[in-house]
Amino acid sequence: MHLYRSHALLWCLILLPQSLYADQEVSKGSSQKAMPYEFHISIGRFAILNSDSSLSVKDEQLNSGVAINLTDTLGFDFDHDITRLNMRYRFSDHHGISFSWFDNASTAAASNDEDIVWPISFDDSQTLYAGSLASIDLDYDITRVGYDWSFYHNDKIELYTLIGVNFMHINITYNIDLQLDSGQKLASHGSNAQAPLPAFGLGLNFRVNERFYWHIKNEVFAIKIDDISGTYSSLAFGAEYALFDHIGLGATLHSEKIDLREKTPDVILSYNNNFSAFNIYLAAFF
Repeated sequence: MHLYRSHALLWCLILLPQSLYADQEVSKGSSQKAMPYEFHISIGRFAILNSDSSLSVKDEQLNSGVAINLTDTLGFDFDHDITRLNMRYRFSDHHGISFSWFDNASTAAASNDEDIVWPISFDDSQTLYAGSLASIDLDYDITRVGYDWSFYHNDKIELYTLIGVNFMHINITYNIDLQLDSGQKLASHGSNAQAPLPAFGLGLNFRVNERFYWHIKNEVFAIKIDDISGTYSSLAFGAEYALFDHIGLGATLHSEKIDLREKTPDVILSYNNNFSAFNIYLAAFF
């Protein structure tokens, strides 16, 4: 929840002064739009700056569970391989269609060499004995198609919202063996499925000059596949410079978060992964 509050505060701090400045610019009578191109396409690769993961497991039969920060407790260091493609076609100054494809292949494995004791309540603790291990392979791609409405668009600033659907293909394989006081263990599991679900977003483009602009976009996707449900959220802040008349180079700083929850008759498993990344992309516009 703290992440979403931070996102909302960031939007308020950015949008208010820029909207006031844009109103002053409109009064000068310029008819040129901040984003004049009908078609824009970009593709880039991510470099991970920071990653953090947590896992909680509750055994319904034993009525006991454990929550572990995989990064701090077991030393998880995720290896992310991420590619992103974005396209947008405008059929007017205020309406358009957008498409994005996001592929993330992540893998991590770790085990503890010594016993770890941590509190689970005021008067109780849990011991994770040496030899416990966990490995997770999370491979998913998200394809989103949506309608973009630029509800505010002048020569300096564009504010837009997007409503669409996402088609997620997700493959989760985990192998978890937790040596606990209760003797609880969770074996390996994998899933592979697709489902169309709603996606929402809000974006801002601010034109500095003819060749340079900066942008920010916040998107949220719903996840529901078999016994797995959750959300994926993305906040990106970046800038783009036109190297040539129709070719640009851009960079974005991303904050990404995925929350997954799987409930079976025996076990409830919750998995959270959030990471920050730097994306350098190549763009074309016409």
